[in-house]
Amino acid sequence: MNFRIVLHFLGLLLIGLAAMMALMAMAAYGFGEYEQTIRFSASGLVTGFVAGALMLGLRGDHDGMNGRREMFMMLALGWLIVPLFAGLPFLNASLGLSVFEAWFEGVSALTTTGISLIDFQTRNVPDSIYLWRGFLGWVGGFCAVIMMIVFLAGSGLGGLDSSHVSFAHGEGEGVMSRSRQTIRLLGPIYAAITIIGWAVLSLSGLPGLDSLLLAMGGISTSGMAGPQGLAPVGGNLLAMFAIALMCLAGTVNMTHHARLFLSRRRTLTGIYFGEPELSAIFAWIFGGTLICTAGFIVFQQAGIWEALTTALFNMVSFASTTGYGLTMVGTGTGVGTGVGTGAGLGAESSVAGLPLVGAVTLGIAMVIGGAVGSTASGIRPIRLMILYMQGERELARMVHVKSIVRFRIRGQHLQNSVVRAVSALLLLYILCGVACGLGLAAAGMPVEDAMIAALSAMTNCGPALAFFTNGAVTGPDLEDGMQAVYAAGMILGRVEVLAFIALLTPQYWRR
Repeated sequence: MNFRIVLHFLGLLLIGLAAMMALMAMAAYGFGEYEQTIRFSASGLVTGFVAGALMLGLRGDHDGMNGRREMFMMLALGWLIVPLFAGLPFLNASLGLSVFEAWFEGVSALTTTGISLIDFQTRNVPDSIYLWRGFLGWVGGFCAVIMMIVFLAGSGLGGLDSSHVSFAHGEGEGVMSRSRQTIRLLGPIYAAITIIGWAVLSLSGLPGLDSLLLAMGGISTSGMAGPQGLAPVGGNLLAMFAIALMCLAGTVNMTHHARLFLSRRRTLTGIYFGEPELSAIFAWIFGGTLICTAGFIVFQQAGIWEALTTALFNMVSFASTTGYGLTMVGTGTGVGTGVGTGAGLGAESSVAGLPLVGAVTLGIAMVIGGAVGSTASGIRPIRLMILYMQGERELARMVHVKSIVRFRIRGQHLQNSVVRAVSALLLLYILCGVACGLGLAAAGMPVEDAMIAALSAMTNCGPALAFFTNGAVTGPDLEDGMQAVYAAGMILGRVEVLAFIALLTPQYWRR
């Protein structure tokens, strides 16, 4: 293994993080938070010093073509080491966090999980901390896109390959060259969508910081929120529509957005609805919205319009693994839209006002997740489509034993090795989820809540924990053992299990 290129890549990541801290120091100064300005500046200097040492010590190394072992090690170090430095600004900020808890905050933000150990109700949290969490989540969402395009799909991990993302990979080039290509193409588009969403949310009447964080939390599917949480969104149809569109944009393969912005024929039907995976996502959102709407009307006696808008918002949010949630709550004279006020925790509302059929539908949508190359997490619809088509093929073989049945996705025949890889990943995903749930239960969490927490960790949908447990379990309720298990689930869910499992095999370390 070429550790030089791995550590060189880690140095580049830390340089980028130090630059982000420098920007946040200026933002904290603008907020008038001078102590936070010092903390961000000191954290940036420490991070920049370590990054500079790595870069100077490895100068002159060439970016050659990298193998799977180097790529898996880059992923492992990236998700384990970078959050440690990202958590530095949380220390000594009157938040009551230990070093491990600060690392947990960094992992949560960078994996776009969005859960927080900070008690926003009792702590006086500076605005710059809200912005830092949202900024980390926003950058983490874009890093997830790069990871999927360059690392996972580029290495054929979990049954995915380069045909699943409509992007030129620069075959024969190294990871850093391909990453630079992806950043140059998708970075401006990702930023432009965020700015547009921020502008629309500001026009809807939301405060500036809250609108910015909700826009970043929607496109990155991190579920971040500002000091007022989702409270300003209730009954604000323009804000609900804007957030839902941001979450939907995060659910879609980012390369399709690039095709829409850069192609001469900018047709939505040709770019989005011609993609089988996206068609499946849109169909599932449509069907789930109808189920949740019917549940609100039948069980909560909600009006048709209120039930429809709330159901659609929830379905898009959970299908994108963002986790913003709205519920219908009784108001004495009718039914209104209920939202949480848990600042910074995304949706602090609960399923108390949500029918069981709606809760199950949202949970399934969260597990399925978003498209390949999106900021969303989850199993990915493309994998379920592959298994469904494989099931159809086996049924056809039962009727016609000697027949040769082939199936295609995007006009390409799928090999048996792809089906085996998908089956293996789903099995490992389930096993890791069960292990995570058992670990949380062993640490003292009730079994039902532990399984919900495991699902929220593995799908990187942190706000779902409070939502589906009726607020009984939130981030600050996680004890030390629970925090460690939950953090492992977040990382495994984001890198889709296999990359970290490969590090534990003896074959990985053999020459």
